[in-house]
Amino acid sequence: MILLIEPLSKNVGMYVPAYPLPLLEIGSFIKANLPEADIRIISLPMDYGLPLSRAAKNRVYRELMQDILELKPKGIGISCTAISQAEEVVDLCNLIKAKIPETFIFLGGYFPTIYYEEIFSRTSSVDLVVVGEGEIPALQIIELLEKGEDPKSARIPSTVWQRNGHIHATPKDRRFDLKKKACLDLSLLTSPKAYGVLPYAFSRGCPHKCSFCLEDLIRPTRRKEPIDIIRKDLTNLLEQSN
Repeated sequence: MILLIEPLSKNVGMYVPAYPLPLLEIGSFIKANLPEADIRIISLPMDYGLPLSRAAKNRVYRELMQDILELKPKGIGISCTAISQAEEVVDLCNLIKAKIPETFIFLGGYFPTIYYEEIFSRTSSVDLVVVGEGEIPALQIIELLEKGEDPKSARIPSTVWQRNGHIHATPKDRRFDLKKKACLDLSLLTSPKAYGVLPYAFSRGCPHKCSFCLEDLIRPTRRKEPIDIIRKDLTNLLEQSN
């Protein structure tokens, strides 16, 4: 069992929804290439509720941990797309490691890609950070976890980890080939019919060069997704969601 978790997102003192599109893209790619893997995507706001108070947040985490303790995952991948999620991600990693220290925790997304040193300075609960696009590194991580091996020992490209206080990094791999992208597998979601909105990405990267955006640091050029995959995805979304 591998869990991919979309955490809570806090903005200006309140929690806001965060949609698990990046995890859905990565999970679908892994499932297409490793069909025997048991993968489940959890969106905390959708599956456990959007907390409006500290007590409600504690309830969300308590219910999540009950499920994690029952599922006993070999690995947990957590998305962190923005600064608004960073504090929640660190708290979540610490909570999981305190309960099940043997579970391998890896992070991905904009914030860990750029600020992995900050994350490692704040917590020792993160085993590995994926830098940049996550499909290929995540697939290799999960292949190794399924075999009972330590992904850090394999020196997977585009990954960073900390050992004995020192940060180690492998060379960054080339950008993901969008022709190899898998169609979105909504069966990985707990409740696909519950989504009134599901964002969809028709491309990766951005043609604009804004000074405030992290996109240019991850994907400096915009690339369109293959039209045949887009058609299949949109048909699939219409049939399997609201």
